[in-house]
Amino acid sequence: MDKNAKKKLTKKYTTLTKRIGRVLKRFTPIDPADEYSTGDDWEDALPSIVSLLLRGRDRDELLKILAKARGEFDVSLDSVQDGKIADAVLKSADGGAPPRPKHVIHLDLRNDLEEIESYIVNRVRDFDPKLNHGPGESSAISQIVTSFECDQAGWVAMVFDTRPVPLPDGEWTLYLEDSPMLNRDHWIKAGTANFRGTITVVNIDGVQNTYSEENATFTVEIGEMIKRVVLNVRDRGEFSRLPIAQGCQIFVEDFNGEYFWPDCETPGLPNLVMP
Repeated sequence: MDKNAKKKLTKKYTTLTKRIGRVLKRFTPIDPADEYSTGDDWEDALPSIVSLLLRGRDRDELLKILAKARGEFDVSLDSVQDGKIADAVLKSADGGAPPRPKHVIHLDLRNDLEEIESYIVNRVRDFDPKLNHGPGESSAISQIVTSFECDQAGWVAMVFDTRPVPLPDGEWTLYLEDSPMLNRDHWIKAGTANFRGTITVVNIDGVQNTYSEENATFTVEIGEMIKRVVLNVRDRGEFSRLPIAQGCQIFVEDFNGEYFWPDCETPGLPNLVMP
């Protein structure tokens, strides 16, 4: 094979891999019970499928590859579904458009405001230094961390730090198991859908953003929403119910580190409980 022919074959393989990969993502999860699939279930089978397509259009061989992939996931064979996948793959390989998602996940973060605010207010009102699950053993709160996760799980939690000299050191993560949480399962579903295709997110200001693939901004928008809620609760004086130490600060932090407020570039101390 000469250099130009090899170059054309490599380009064709790369193009097919991307095109067929997008098609296969529409047919995940392989295991219907796997609600946390990231859309890469067929990834191990993709090279075999593309190699087959480069050799010809053998539908029966393609079905065998799909069945083998199902077996590796230890799920029952589904000849009807595999037939649909095979037809979609062959159509795409022939230049047809990959199947479009049946619907676009729409996440409106404004719908979370009321429950998150209620959770924070109740955590403040229910605080008891004798029953507090958080860093430190003092009765005065030196740091309040409102944390969240929207990746492997969906939740919001507030941890009260009573150490005399607190640090933004992630110590709060050790107390999550015993801290009351607000579940946000729909965040996980939106994140999982983002691995497979398009989602739209409406932020706290009503601005709609569309994401065609996983994007950290989705986490940032949740962080910004929670920050706004926490500051609104503070500005209404709710934190005055607490035994606050002088210089007590509020932090909002994503469990996976994709959002942290205030960051080191934020001027002054806008996160003081008593500004």
